[in-house]
Amino acid sequence: MRWLKALTGTVLLATGGLIYLAVRPRQTLLIIVAENIGLKQWVDGLRLTATHINIPKWVAESLPGALWSAAYILLMDAIVQNNSRKNRLAWCSVVPLMGVGSELMQWAGLLPGTPDATDLILYALPYMLYTGILLSKKTKK
Repeated sequence: MRWLKALTGTVLLATGGLIYLAVRPRQTLLIIVAENIGLKQWVDGLRLTATHINIPKWVAESLPGALWSAAYILLMDAIVQNNSRKNRLAWCSVVPLMGVGSELMQWAGLLPGTPDATDLILYALPYMLYTGILLSKKTKK
């Protein structure tokens, strides 16, 4: 089961990255890094292909964060799966809480950016699902 969590987490991480590379502004850090490590032609091809697809705004702007939040949870859970339920919940909360926290700080004017309710919900949703699943299962510890 650990390998399946790790594989699924890796696929979600890559999917979020591909969406970001394909449709986000060129000034984003991930695109700059990809181009600086020699992937400029590949990124250009991906972006050109994406121009022919009608991608909803929420998919382009909010879904990558949700996918990365879910990927982190799955990868972390694969690492700490033998820990107590309390420890698993704590370790798996880090990235979702950072995402939710960054949105709340944007709303408060403490962090640059545009606050977005969809981002906030989609950062939190994977952790809420994980918590529900984990708490509904009987665990060894």
